[in-house]
Amino acid sequence: MQELGEDVQRALEFVLNRSGPDILTFLELVFQFLHQNTDFYHVTSDPVSRGIGFQQGVAEKIVQRAFFKFKSSPNPNLPPADSDKNATSRPTIQTQERNPEPTSSVPDAVCEEVVASASETLTSSQSPMTSSTSGTPDVSSSRDASPPRVQQSGDTFNGGRTDKYCWAQTQNDADIKITLPLNVTNKSQLKVQLTGAKLSVALRSESGNFDEFISGDFFSKVSTEDSCWNFDSKKRELHVFVEKLQPIWWKKLFVQDETELDMSTLDTTTNLHDLPAEEQAVIDRLKYDDLCKKKGLPTSQQQQTQEILRKAWNADGSPFAGTEFDPSRVNIS
Repeated sequence: MQELGEDVQRALEFVLNRSGPDILTFLELVFQFLHQNTDFYHVTSDPVSRGIGFQQGVAEKIVQRAFFKFKSSPNPNLPPADSDKNATSRPTIQTQERNPEPTSSVPDAVCEEVVASASETLTSSQSPMTSSTSGTPDVSSSRDASPPRVQQSGDTFNGGRTDKYCWAQTQNDADIKITLPLNVTNKSQLKVQLTGAKLSVALRSESGNFDEFISGDFFSKVSTEDSCWNFDSKKRELHVFVEKLQPIWWKKLFVQDETELDMSTLDTTTNLHDLPAEEQAVIDRLKYDDLCKKKGLPTSQQQQTQEILRKAWNADGSPFAGTEFDPSRVNIS
C-alpha cells in the first residue's frame, strides 16, 4: 500500500485545517480540485477517443474502490472499537448535513488512460479517461483477500499477489496492478492489449523489439467498453481495471495460473452500488415503506391507492361526488 510522503501529509493536513475540520468540506475541496484541474468529471461517449474524460459510471467506481481500499484496515492512530470508552480525547472530524452544489463546467486535463470498444483492443497509442453522475443508496460492503487465504489489503481484496502483479475483485469487476521494471519510465515503452478474453503486456527492449512481460486469458469474459488501463510513471506501475461480463467470483485472475483462491474465505457481501438499478429501487421502496410504517404513515402502495381513489372520488357516477374526500369510507381489501 502506498505510504503518504511528508509533503503530501502536510498538504492534506493544511486542507483539513482549512475545512473546519468538517469532513464534507474537506471532501468537497478535494473533488473541487479534481473538477477544476482534471477531466475527472468529464463524460466521454467515444470509448476509443484520444480526447479527455471517463466513460459513464467509471469515475464513481474509482471513488468507491478507493473508499473500500481502506475500509477494512485498522487506523493505528485510533483505538479499537471496543476500547473507545477508555480512549482519551483527541481531535475529531465533524460532519454537517448540507446540500451539495451541482457542478457543470468541464476541466481541461488529460491522464494516460485507455478504454476500448467491444470490437477493438487497447493499445498504448491511445489515451482517454471516464465519468458520470448517478444517485445511489448507502453502501453496505467490505473488502479484502489474497491467495490462498483472505488478506487485509485493498490491493488484494478477494484476489492475490504474484512477483509481477497483485489483483483484487468484486463480483462485477477486477483491479490489476502490475509492477514494472525500473527502466520503464513512459508508456511508449509499453504495448498493452486488453480484449474481452485476454490481457497482454509487452515491454520495449534495448533493440526496439517488444518482449512479452505478462500474458494471460481472464478467468471469464470482460467488457472492453467498460475496461481501461493507465500507467503511473512515478510508481512504475500499470493499473488495469476490467468489468466482468457476468457477475461471478473468479477463482483466479488468469486461467493459466496454477494457484486457485479458497472460495470459502472470500468476502462475498454485495455492495448496494453494484446491484442493478431495479433492485436498488426495490430496496429503496422497502426501506421507505418500513419507515412509513414506523411513523404510522401510509406506505408507497397505499399512497398510490389513495391517489387513484382521490381522482375517482368526484368522477361522474361516483357515489361520493360532492363530499369531502375520506378514504376511510372505502373498504379496500
